[in-house]
This record gives sequence, C-alpha cells and structure tokens, in this order.
Amino acid sequence: MSDITIVAGRTAIPGPAMVTTDQETILGNGTQGDPIRAPSTQDVFDASFVPDLPLEPRLGMVVTLIDEAPDPGPSPTVKPADAGVDGAPQGVGLIVEIDDSMPVPTVTVQTSRIVQLTTGQWDAVAGGRDGLTPAAVYYLSATSLGGLTTTPPASSGMSVAQIGVALNASSLLLSTPATPRQNA
Repeated sequence: MSDITIVAGRTAIPGPAMVTTDQETILGNGTQGDPIRAPSTQDVFDASFVPDLPLEPRLGMVVTLIDEAPDPGPSPTVKPADAGVDGAPQGVGLIVEIDDSMPVPTVTVQTSRIVQLTTGQWDAVAGGRDGLTPAAVYYLSATSLGGLTTTPPASSGMSVAQIGVALNASSLLLSTPATPRQNA
C-alpha cells in the first residue's frame, strides 16, 4: 500500500489506498485495519447518445438517462447531464467508449468503480491541464454540459451532484448515480 490523501464523503482523510489485482479498490478511513471498500463489480451499459445541443459525445462525459428516444429500441438513450436551472442533473455514469459509426452514436456508460482515461481525455471534460487533481472531489459542471469541475455550483437554482473522487491524474472513483441537491 502507498500513502495518499483519500476523500471519504466530502472530508479529506490521510490514509492508505490500493487497487488489488482484481481491481477492487480499498480506501483507507484513517486506519489500515478498517478500510472502506469500493464496489467489487463494474457496471456498464450501452446506450444511444442524443444530445440537447449539437454536441458530440466525449470520453468521461457525465450522462443522464432520458425517457424518450427518436428511434425506440432495446437500449436506453442518454444525454449530457446538466447542473443548470431546470437541467437534468441526475448523472448515471460516465462515457467510457464511443461508437460513432452510425448516425446516432452508441456509447458505453460506466456507473461504478474506477474510470481510467488519459490525462488529455480528462482535460477535455474537466477543463484542466495534466489530468485530474489527486484526492479532489469532482462535481457535475454548471457551465459545461456533461463536464466535471472541482468547484460545486453555488448559484441559486443550480444542482450540486458529486460525481467522484480522483485517485490520481488518470483515475476517478465514481460516486454515481449522483443524487443532486438544488441550491436555494
């Protein structure tokens, strides 16, 4: 195990963290004898991507399920999550694969465990440089559809949805589906 700063809930706690060979993540809660374990199964699903705007899907984009699809089929339909007033802040997961060979792109959405992307891919959805900030809590952005930010939206009517915690510059431990709260 290596010592790194870990975030449990919303409080940063120094402690051990490791990822075992079977990809189980063990987060320290301040003691080695009492770890907090991340879910041991990785949940993914395929979906059609229908954006609100002429916006292409991106790896790492936070998405939400929508009720209607232009071409109903066996797979669900997702769109970028939106923390804005009257938005769709219920993030169900992050896009981890994109198949844009069809007119309506198909995406694979990961809903739990660790999402690993390149630092450049994280920069595209989090607006940063050099990837994620280790131990930072990431929220659904109020200014970029499906984007991530380390600053929770603070304006009245905006939704605050915690999406995950960065384990390092290229790995995010998901806390989706995020249950958003609306700012007064």
